[in-house]
Amino acid sequence: MREKVESVLNALIYTYLKLNKPISSTTLKNEADLPYSASTIRSYLHTLEKNGLAQKEHISSGSKPSVKAMVEFWQEVLPGRIDEFDIDNIKNKCEELDIFAYIKMFDNQMLNEVYNFHNKFIIMEFEKDEVVLRYDENLFNFLYSLRGLYLNDIRDIFKKYKIENIKKLDNLYEYITINQKILYNVYNEPEKSFFKKLESNDLSDIINYEKGALIYKLRSSSFDKTIEAVFVADVYSNFLDLISSIKGGENG
Repeated sequence: MREKVESVLNALIYTYLKLNKPISSTTLKNEADLPYSASTIRSYLHTLEKNGLAQKEHISSGSKPSVKAMVEFWQEVLPGRIDEFDIDNIKNKCEELDIFAYIKMFDNQMLNEVYNFHNKFIIMEFEKDEVVLRYDENLFNFLYSLRGLYLNDIRDIFKKYKIENIKKLDNLYEYITINQKILYNVYNEPEKSFFKKLESNDLSDIINYEKGALIYKLRSSSFDKTIEAVFVADVYSNFLDLISSIKGGENG
């Protein structure tokens, strides 16, 4: 019985994401090709409503998944990491789906050398760029031991040991923002406040749900490039379609 109810919930979610409107039991049966009668589906939908996983806009309307069901669904199906990341596709898809995107990218360069410049500055020489820090003997010795590591690993070390100079490494990033208006229209908070939350790690989980909006963090890392992205949209937005666009193909 439980498995049947869960199958109806999954069918309801996928069908709602596809049609973007409340679903009748007959429509759900046909769209999802469920092996149950419409009356049985109505009974399962009623069970889901009692458990807070489905809802109706009014008594005679069709059903839709509840916010609780959607958050749990996204927590289960959305990946925290992905191999491919098609920037061009994602720009178009975010505009189409009304999703805000904040994307950070950097070339994963090796730290070739660390120099002490007259006990005034530390120069971190990467393969393509340099980072200049105020001199501190302990910091210099620590950074000197990191030679041969890549920027991605060094940044993780800075995070682990809470080294304040991590913001200097962020200067090596390329930044892209898409659909900034969504932050206010959906998340109901100005851009500045949202980025402050990101910097303070208030949004450290892969999936967050705040103020009626889903906040989704995704990372893509290869040998030569790392991409970190944060997406914000209404919880009923089709993040499955978004993931498909990131990969540059269809959902599997």
